[in-house]
Amino acid sequence: MDRFLNDKSVLIIVVISPQYKVDVDGLGPDEHCLHTKYIYKQIQNEFIQQGCLNFRLVPVLFPGASTNHVPNWLRSTKLYRWPQDGPDLLLRLFRMERYIVPHLDLGSPCPCSHAECTHSNRSYIVYFHVK
Repeated sequence: MDRFLNDKSVLIIVVISPQYKVDVDGLGPDEHCLHTKYIYKQIQNEFIQQGCLNFRLVPVLFPGASTNHVPNWLRSTKLYRWPQDGPDLLLRLFRMERYIVPHLDLGSPCPCSHAECTHSNRSYIVYFHVK
């Protein structure tokens, strides 16, 4: 487990549920609670060492969980709700971003003012001639 916690290229999914809050805040001596607390302390220390910047923690709120169940120090990052934010969560895990193509009004003139500009109906392409 420490190998994954120490490998900075690995994203860590923090599954937030009411039970998670109980485990990290409680004083339960059971083994499951101790493992949860250990991981919690490790990721919290990393967050603090990174200047409170989140580079690899992905908090996911499961059904029944609310922002009250999220640790205070982790509330400044993007929270994902499962299953509502499933597509955005997958993009995050694949380290991709959603790109929305801007609307292109094909009836308007070319935005550039170059005399040697040529453009098609699909995109604007500007060719600069070097003399």
